[in-house]
Amino acid sequence: MKQHFSIRKVLTYIDGIREDACSDPPHMHRPIPSPVRIRAIKRTLQVIGEMIKSTRESPNITVKLDRILQLITSEVLAERTKDLRQFFSHGYSLAKLELEAESCDQIGLVFQKIETNLREARRWFVYTQTQQNLLIYRRYLAYLKSFKTIEALRSYIAFVGTEFKGKLIETFRPEQLTEAKLLIQHMLDSSKPSELLNTATRTDLEYIGKELQLRIDVIRAENATLGRTIDDFFLLESYIRQPSSSLGRVRQIADWILSRTELAKRHKLVQKTDLMYARELLAHLQMGETDETRRYMWGAIWTRLAKEQFSGLDTLLGRTEQRTDVALDVTVKTMQSLNLPLDDDEYVQFVNRRLAKSYYQNVFVLDNKYRVLKEIVKDRRAGRQDNVRDVLERLKDLRKTDEQVLQRMFDGLLDTMEHILSHSDRLTGSLASQADEQALEYCLLEAAEIVCNLSVFRDNMSDLAMSVPVITGRNLRNYLAHDFLAYDTLTPCTKAVVQNARYLVENRLKLYATATVKVAPCKGQPRAVNEQAQFAEIFQRQTEWTMEQEEFFKIVTNFHTKTLEQRLRKPESNVANLLLMSRTCLDREVVSVALEGNPDRFIAHMLDYRPNELNLFYLLINYFHDTELVKKIEILIGSPQVFCARLALKYGLIDAVQALWQKTSQDAMKQLISTELSSIFVRHSSTFVQQLLRLLPSEWFLDLKDHLGNTVLHWAVLRGDLELLQFVMLRYKNLLKAKNAFGDLPLLIAVRYHDDVIAEMLLDHGADPWIEPKVVQTVAMRNGRQLLDRFPADIGRIVAAQMDAFLNNPLRAAVEENNYELFLTLHQQFGYDVQRGELLHLAARLNRIHFLRYLLANDDIYRNFSVDSISREYCFTPFMVACATGHYEAAQLLLQNGVNGLFQNENNYTAWHCAVHGGNRSILSLVLSIPHLDVNTVTKDKRSALSIAIDTDQTSYQINYLLTTAGVTVRPEHVLHACLLGKSDILKLLIDRQPDYLSATDFLQRSPLMIAVISNDRSMAQLLLDRGADRNAKNILGMNCLHMAALNNLTSISKLLLDDAQVDHEAEDKFRRTPLVVALEAEHLTIAEQLIQRGARLQSAYDYRFQQHRNATLLHKFTIEKRPRMVEYLVKKLHFPTDLVDDDGKTADMIAGDSSEDGNN
Repeated sequence: MKQHFSIRKVLTYIDGIREDACSDPPHMHRPIPSPVRIRAIKRTLQVIGEMIKSTRESPNITVKLDRILQLITSEVLAERTKDLRQFFSHGYSLAKLELEAESCDQIGLVFQKIETNLREARRWFVYTQTQQNLLIYRRYLAYLKSFKTIEALRSYIAFVGTEFKGKLIETFRPEQLTEAKLLIQHMLDSSKPSELLNTATRTDLEYIGKELQLRIDVIRAENATLGRTIDDFFLLESYIRQPSSSLGRVRQIADWILSRTELAKRHKLVQKTDLMYARELLAHLQMGETDETRRYMWGAIWTRLAKEQFSGLDTLLGRTEQRTDVALDVTVKTMQSLNLPLDDDEYVQFVNRRLAKSYYQNVFVLDNKYRVLKEIVKDRRAGRQDNVRDVLERLKDLRKTDEQVLQRMFDGLLDTMEHILSHSDRLTGSLASQADEQALEYCLLEAAEIVCNLSVFRDNMSDLAMSVPVITGRNLRNYLAHDFLAYDTLTPCTKAVVQNARYLVENRLKLYATATVKVAPCKGQPRAVNEQAQFAEIFQRQTEWTMEQEEFFKIVTNFHTKTLEQRLRKPESNVANLLLMSRTCLDREVVSVALEGNPDRFIAHMLDYRPNELNLFYLLINYFHDTELVKKIEILIGSPQVFCARLALKYGLIDAVQALWQKTSQDAMKQLISTELSSIFVRHSSTFVQQLLRLLPSEWFLDLKDHLGNTVLHWAVLRGDLELLQFVMLRYKNLLKAKNAFGDLPLLIAVRYHDDVIAEMLLDHGADPWIEPKVVQTVAMRNGRQLLDRFPADIGRIVAAQMDAFLNNPLRAAVEENNYELFLTLHQQFGYDVQRGELLHLAARLNRIHFLRYLLANDDIYRNFSVDSISREYCFTPFMVACATGHYEAAQLLLQNGVNGLFQNENNYTAWHCAVHGGNRSILSLVLSIPHLDVNTVTKDKRSALSIAIDTDQTSYQINYLLTTAGVTVRPEHVLHACLLGKSDILKLLIDRQPDYLSATDFLQRSPLMIAVISNDRSMAQLLLDRGADRNAKNILGMNCLHMAALNNLTSISKLLLDDAQVDHEAEDKFRRTPLVVALEAEHLTIAEQLIQRGARLQSAYDYRFQQHRNATLLHKFTIEKRPRMVEYLVKKLHFPTDLVDDDGKTADMIAGDSSEDGNN
């Protein structure tokens, strides 16, 4: 359940970034975000990182779902949001101080990119959510089988609730795959034969289009199947609530439903790395295209099949790293203020290391800083030019300055919270937008982190142990930094964020003894003497208020209207209105509390409304400030009969129904019965049902159906009460042939959910088992041979009923249940056709040897049927299915009976490919014994047996078997594929056999070393370097490995490369950029510092020009883009020449001056 809410929370936060409605496509940039939206984005990143971060104690998502995110998006999203989560929710580092100091204009462009990245990623979170929901749904069904008593099972399904389970019904629309397929078709239809788009290329594109359509169709079919099984599941829950339900039947039906949703590799349908061949072809077409429009179209298709790249996240992560130069600057300023010597570089570095270790990770904890500085000034290397006492005095003055600065920063954070709260509803605590809520959460988390680190907030577990727990103190920090769900379960305090934020704003904390605190905006409120009293006060407020709410709800539940009027007439009108507006811990408002507490009294007060203080609704109308709800109450009071009749049906009040039904119009009453039909049979006793059926006209129920098309007979059968069923049968025998929305007859429900006695009663009254094929199929699934004997063997009607049968063929059910005798009875006695339902494929997949022998031994059966037929479900022959599923006996039997072991399907897959996919050594040996087998044959999507083995995570021992025993040939793409999937052990095995493939390149001319660098796989990169991989090989853009590390901010990899003397630091790509220029352009300053320390020439940065932008320099670029952080870095750190001019003869200073004049104008 936690995993379900984690992903829903992420989707809510991504949607909440927008301050207003937005229908733009994800790739379109929104305006540069405001400060509130920037904080909302930070909060969203922190929440995503927390969701993806999984531990044994906090399993937010499963390992499989983490793998899905990495497959269909990018490692940047899955991995780097974890790092950003740590940065935003733990401590207050010097890097964070620097980031927060940047203006909105400076940092806005970065967060604009991140917002676009998150909008692109949203669809994959939706897909991950559907996967998570399926897992939860299956686990829930499996858990139903573990109960020992039916009473405990009923309590459990009531506890989980229908609303939660209803939220699991979501579908994923493969929009990107659909768009890619339509674009490919458009390009094929609009293209003339050419050298670039020749016949072979067109054939490949048509194959890619078919492959995409196959995936789209399967996803849609799975959505439909899942929806159908969920409907079965809700009917199962209705059955569990019936008095005749049994644990054995629940377990059996749960198994049936689970078997129809057992698709463990659904994510393969949208796994983007699986479409690598298509991406290669599209990249080739894009690069070779001369028409700009068509080049754009090929690129658009490629983009839809490639992984998303999150450049904004990458840039932000670069800014969160602690820069050595910034830390050193701060250290030098501190040493200057204390008159410490700066001429000894080793000493300065020593001081910097001490402060970085003890203080720079959390700058608000000044005790750590000044403890280190006291030790430093006493060190002999400090020179002691001044009296130590004077230095200590300067330390005190410096600390006072620091305390004032940090206090002002904290007050600024509270000012932001105050600004957000100023747009909220003071009574309800509701904020203006979801973006405001997220921004407030982020600000409150920062404030809580600061005061926790200063030990102002302490643990308050004793307060959580109270009968009415509240959230504040360190628990508030944990509530925001980790997971709301656990705390929201413990406490009814649903506005913890707003309450604590308002409290902090109105009772401003003094972080340090010498700091000056900004005066709170709320005058007249007494301030607490100290922090302990302050937080005791907030506990007391929340606790007293919660107790008052509980007492108020008791008054409403018991309809003590006189007492209620006295409470509402108190002079504190705001308190009265707050009580009326409040909700219980189950999120019920005051009207629902009254209804749930006493429905009889509720109906009576509404029907006998009097405008006096003894009537609940009179009090609500006069004292409730919610005008919308008051209007609804007034409308109901004007005509209460239909509403009260619905309530009487819902709560099983037969006397109220009897009093109301003749006062209500016939059409309205029939509509009510139809709407409440399912709840009538689920909630109420058989006595109430019979009383209701006797009360209302019998002809009504011949046409009445619930929302799923179930009639009163369907529900009576599901109920399983023989007396009630006999009563309904005598009145509504004509409903025996009625089908619900899914084609289910009452007889089918009887066969599925009950013992034979219910079905036999229906058969005795004339139920026909042959009008719906699923009846016989269900009997077969149950192994109901005795019931089957009651069915008339009307062969003609059997054949007509099963003409289009596939999954509903009862012979398939017999094979699945491994019931051989029943299979023979259905075929030999009732004449079911073995040529329908792909029985041979099914028996091969499940390794049903007896069935295979029967099907293969009877020549009459298969005289017009090929044993090499293609399954529409798998597109494979029975032999290929047996090989893929690892069933040696089935594969051997099929091979002995004349199957074609060399058969290729339309995608050129063979039994050898399937055997390699299965990985069973015995089957591999069996297939290898087939004469003329080509172990290196390639499928249409360019996959060989070795490619499949690498894709399916097979071990190095299995790969070695293919290389040695099977004689599979290693090709360059195998080495590249192993690199791409991060499989170092397999890569080592392949390189040992073919060392020359260290220089292999893919369609982008990337070598294995380049792929290892891009994947940020240090161990694999080290392996390739040790084996002699070319360090300076270049890709299609002329970039070497060091360029790529600089571009992607891979600091660990860049250090590894820089340690290698053979790597060219000054190599230029096709745009004449050195690795240093690439690092600077991307603002990856940590890597820039690494390059400079290893001897990279600064002159290369000085000389670089943007030729397409009037030969501007890097300094011009950052000036035009208004990135003062980078301008300052270039000028002060790199001593970038400021007199360089562009083609217009302007320096960067001149451009800055022009921009400021334009701004003033």
